[in-house]
Amino acid sequence: MLKPTNNPRIVELTKSHRDRRINLSDIPVLKDAAGKRMCNWCGVVELLKGNQKYCSQECSIAMFAWANPQKENALYALMIRQEWKCNICQHDYTPVLNESKAYADRRNILVPELGKHEAFWFIKVFKNRCSSKVKPEIDHIHPVSKGGTALGLDNHQAICYTCHKAKTSVDNSGPKTSPQTSTNINNNNKANDILKEFKRFF
Repeated sequence: MLKPTNNPRIVELTKSHRDRRINLSDIPVLKDAAGKRMCNWCGVVELLKGNQKYCSQECSIAMFAWANPQKENALYALMIRQEWKCNICQHDYTPVLNESKAYADRRNILVPELGKHEAFWFIKVFKNRCSSKVKPEIDHIHPVSKGGTALGLDNHQAICYTCHKAKTSVDNSGPKTSPQTSTNINNNNKANDILKEFKRFF
């Protein structure tokens, strides 16, 4: 799985932010009690370069997947977590995975580790080899419209197109948590207040 975060701001925004993505430029660099600039994701490695926000490519990719959980790097992480199966019908993607690995091998390209930029390319190759009815898609386990979290991967799963279509039909039925309700307004205001407070100190 992706490297876990030790940044308390990320943890708080995961709980309170309701938009489906977040602009990473809105999140300032993390500093410790001594004023040292720390990695914005892992929060444990000191940053020495002036414009640096992450200590490694692994942390950078993890942050991007957290902020954009509908993108390819997040899908790659979810497929690994689910052992390359649809999380609902358990359709097995292993044959397509092996075909994709063989394609990469013929081009002398190593199958990337999670947290590497090459994963973006590999998951696109993988998706292009899946038939349309079982092409993997990213789904909110608990719909955002009904109070589910939008950022990070905890509330996301990879499911096939057929399962996603059926689940969306069910998710769209019944009462929703309206964006105009006081609960969501408070959540959105809280997220905005957090970002403003962070910017005030950095």
